Amino acid sequence: MSRVFVVTGSRENGHLLMDLVCYTLSLAEPDFLILGDCPTGVDAFALAWACCNDVKRKRHIADWRGLRKKAGPVRNGEMVAHGVLLGAEVIAFPRGGPGTADCMKQARAAGLPVHVIRWAADAERLWAPASVPPAGPSRGPRRAP
Repeated sequence: MSRVFVVTGSRENGHLLMDLVCYTLSLAEPDFLILGDCPTGVDAFALAWACCNDVKRKRHIADWRGLRKKAGPVRNGEMVAHGVLLGAEVIAFPRGGPGTADCMKQARAAGLPVHVIRWAADAERLWAPASVPPAGPSRGPRRAP
């Protein structure tokens, strides 16, 4: 069975978020990723992980010049529609921004399962084999083994 995920999240850069994205994707073991095209944050980290791990992906580009403020929600809708066609699940790394919240809202409205990942324990609860010791709720992201 193919594992397809729409990945959405913050534009923040930082090692903790990068580690969390990479660790989560390593546990989820996707065959195909549907991504935004932001050059920073979750989009960039997920793209780099996919390239390094030979995972097929489709990047959806927002038309900021033509659509301005509507570009993000339109692009999110395209990602969700693509996810619906492929039977995807959503992995979201929210940090309080409106774009991630919008993508999660659209995905839920379309009936896609949305997995919210804030800590390594969130990803482990969903995908870790029994041999991975739990991170615990107070510890932040961990590096992949």
